[in-house]
Amino acid sequence: MKIGAFVASMIVALLGVGAMFVSMQQYQARTSGGVPVQVVIVTRDLAPGTVLTEDALGVRSMPESYVERRHVRPADVHIILGLRVRSRVETNESLVWSDVETGEEGARELSRLVRSGVRAVTVNVDGASGFDGLLRAGDRVDVFHHATRDGEGPVTTPLLQNVLVMAVRGDVGRGSDHECGGGSSQHVTLAATAEQGQLLLHADSSGSIGLTLRNPTDIAIVDSLDTTTDGDLRDPEQLRRLQSPVGADPLAAVTAPADVRAD
Repeated sequence: MKIGAFVASMIVALLGVGAMFVSMQQYQARTSGGVPVQVVIVTRDLAPGTVLTEDALGVRSMPESYVERRHVRPADVHIILGLRVRSRVETNESLVWSDVETGEEGARELSRLVRSGVRAVTVNVDGASGFDGLLRAGDRVDVFHHATRDGEGPVTTPLLQNVLVMAVRGDVGRGSDHECGGGSSQHVTLAATAEQGQLLLHADSSGSIGLTLRNPTDIAIVDSLDTTTDGDLRDPEQLRRLQSPVGADPLAAVTAPADVRAD
């Protein structure tokens, strides 16, 4: 009995000490501003217009009561990477959302999206190449030129492959309010080198431009593409060559949705 009473008293004492410890921790948290919360800081002085990169950002803990909604949290770093600061932020200062060009003003400035060494070139494409309004910024396309040559008639020439679409009818895909609806023609902005840009502008002024849409993971360049003429449409050998070989159906990898799949 004495041993049992002793054990019971020890348990009660330990529970009391534990409760006192928790109470003291809570009191300290309240008096010190609450539990620590991590916020994003900058690790070097950033001038207005500086692009935010990972090496310019760090993390610091602050008492919960001092953290505001305007503070950028570590979980949101992926949102701000690549954006620019609109005002000067000094080393070790907390980064707040008002310091960052987000939303409309940053998204709608196309020049901010053009990487160094790249040009944005806008061309007029035929309505079919707009894919009934389904073409979007971020897609990748192959570019073709349609024209009429003396003695040959209509010809289609492959120009560029695996080209990034930067905007469609003014929509850069990051908050712009322009619509991308279909129509007889539409303006598409493509990313190109200076030489490619010159080629695209000339093609736009000397004929019409058509696009074919790629899967975003398909980056292969086809070396066998050649100019197509009306003669190719009447050449049986050419047409047979272009048919999909048995067992190589290009649509074989496309799976129908479960609700329309055959039983």
